[in-house]
Amino acid sequence: MVNGNPVVTMIENFIKIFFALLLGGLLGAERGKAGKAAGLRTYILVTVAATAFTLISKQANTYFESANYDPGRLLSQVVVGIGFIGAGIIIYQREHIKGLTTAAGLWIATAIGMLVGIGAYLMAILLTLISYITLAYFIKIEDVIEKE
Repeated sequence: MVNGNPVVTMIENFIKIFFALLLGGLLGAERGKAGKAAGLRTYILVTVAATAFTLISKQANTYFESANYDPGRLLSQVVVGIGFIGAGIIIYQREHIKGLTTAAGLWIATAIGMLVGIGAYLMAILLTLISYITLAYFIKIEDVIEKE
């Protein structure tokens, strides 16, 4: 709780969730426009979930009486969980690997959500912009390199 006020905490958490929705939506819209299976809804869900888990991790110590509570444990499991989702997306098909960019994109969406959850807004925005530029424009550079 911020300053011991649960209403202020609730409003701040709502703003964080909404901000995560916007950043995840930006990446998801680009992926959807590119015709990828993981698009707007998937990216929003992953980013918002990562934010929510981060908020839970930060605030859970107020609910646990134990001095052994470690907020990093939940966060590390979020990273492991998205790794399993990413692994399920990757497919080896006719000597080509498909889904690596989607898996990496969901991984970065998780990181963005976690950054929002801890309140590192500028870093979350920067990571979103770098990711968007990479997903939207670097494919053209990749195509030129592969043709050479």
